[in-house]
Amino acid sequence: MAAKRVILDTDIGTDVDDAFALAFLLGSPELTLDGVTVVYGDVDVRARLALRLLQASGHRHLPVALGRRQPLRPGLRAWWAGHESEVWDTSGVDLSQISSSGAEAFILEQIEKRRTDLALVAIGPLSNIGALARDCPRAFQSLDNLSMMGGNFMGVHGRSILPEHNFKSDPEAADIVLQSGAPARMVGINITKQTSLSRSHVKALRDIPTEAAQLLATAGEHYLNLCDRDSTPMHDSTAVAALTHPEIFTWRTLHPRVQTEGNEAGVVTFKESVDPGAASVDVATDIDLEAFQNLFWQRIHSFAQTTP
Repeated sequence: MAAKRVILDTDIGTDVDDAFALAFLLGSPELTLDGVTVVYGDVDVRARLALRLLQASGHRHLPVALGRRQPLRPGLRAWWAGHESEVWDTSGVDLSQISSSGAEAFILEQIEKRRTDLALVAIGPLSNIGALARDCPRAFQSLDNLSMMGGNFMGVHGRSILPEHNFKSDPEAADIVLQSGAPARMVGINITKQTSLSRSHVKALRDIPTEAAQLLATAGEHYLNLCDRDSTPMHDSTAVAALTHPEIFTWRTLHPRVQTEGNEAGVVTFKESVDPGAASVDVATDIDLEAFQNLFWQRIHSFAQTTP
């Protein structure tokens, strides 16, 4: 079967899991990456980080498009950790891969080019994706699939008062996307927090003599040292795995809404049945953790072997 065409929308740099999700995607033979869009905060820094990993692994033809710096709601400011520019030295990256189109226009161009054969993997705040769903709903609904890391599923009758970062960062965009009617899968932090990248993984990468492996090892060491941890969840790689291996997860088709106001903005609630025609999303409720971890390392190891 032909590989599925995909665009990755990412806030690479703040947490190390975005870089590993990009590597996971590039190491997956089921997927062909058509481009990367960056979102939230200093997108110029994020674009340079994406380019650094792409160019180190020989992907010098892939465009990187700059997306929205701020959430959709006026006055809601993007949060910036401050260590993003310290992950890698990006002073020598070739900026010619930066797309002349902004993120939303780039995604729309690819949808029109690929028709119903394009998937999106969204692993950051949903500002780019939400704006596209709001402004071009028919095109957005024609996507083959949207696979997103975001939210927190606590059960149909449960409710977390602590919103997950991606949805909290732009709750309006998250609600627009979940109500868009596009075919979508959502993997929340209830699933992703079980996954891990360990120091032993990082050490194994350090032993692989390619630039791609060394970049991943450096990013892993940087983040684990920054957080003073021996392991960290690979939240965003689950959204890639949900696209390539949905059987690893248990799914329920539900009707989510995102709270957009107040101190609990970003909190998601779920219903099993609503009015006919209401938008639904496939929500991950469980994961075969061993299968995911094996797949994750296999794909990361495959990517780490690549050379320019």
